[in-house]
Amino acid sequence: MKILRFAAFLFLFSVSVYPQKPAVKETNGFVFSKLYFVDHFTYVLIKGEVQNQSGKYYTDAYFTIKLYDDNNDLLGVSLILVSHFGQGKKKTFDATTDTIDIKMIKRYEIVFENEN
Repeated sequence: MKILRFAAFLFLFSVSVYPQKPAVKETNGFVFSKLYFVDHFTYVLIKGEVQNQSGKYYTDAYFTIKLYDDNNDLLGVSLILVSHFGQGKKKTFDATTDTIDIKMIKRYEIVFENEN
């Protein structure tokens, strides 16, 4: 019972959520929005939405997100995969990266990498 209470305490009081600005970012015909980070101690969860305005259908679309601090030092990199992604469709995505202090993230870059 003590272990369950301790686990609940850790979950409720130590998971930090940090929304990222700008609210909308366009890259290579894809529009990213509602991006935010969730600190889970051993990793950072990256969540958001992306809309396909590229004019193509993708069975799998791969993106790289790079996270930077105030000095433009690279803090983390993650791969984003969005499957069955039709023209005009909006999808949510999740990605993870190593543990970093999410308050240090001051900017990010998202780049379309590849497709299947």
